[in-house]
Amino acid sequence: MSPYVQAVIFCDMLTEDKTGKKTLIGVFDAINLETIPGSVPRFFIYVKIGGLANSTVTPEVRLKSPSGTLFQFKGDPISLGPGGASDIVVEATNPPFAVQGDHELEVLLDGQRRSVARLIVRTIAQPETAVH
Repeated sequence: MSPYVQAVIFCDMLTEDKTGKKTLIGVFDAINLETIPGSVPRFFIYVKIGGLANSTVTPEVRLKSPSGTLFQFKGDPISLGPGGASDIVVEATNPPFAVQGDHELEVLLDGQRRSVARLIVRTIAQPETAVH
């Protein structure tokens, strides 16, 4: 069985307790910026991976804008364990967003593209200030 991606989730914060249970806070599928170009201080990407029990897989995550790759994370090989599952957490710090629109998060396992998630980047309208 080839490794596969079970879930890709963007969130503002992610915590992990001593048992390994993760809590995702502020789940989103769009980033709202005041201006383009712009950035956010950080966000997290949670990826759940499945496959053959006790196999090993090397994960890679790429965030791509319409104009090119913004950042790339290549992880060390991870074991899928006896249950045939594992996960990775990627922290994106100050990624530069130069254009609005759809961005792709590509997940590669052992060099093979296994999943694509969409992240929308847009500007938010600022309230007009009254002139007195």
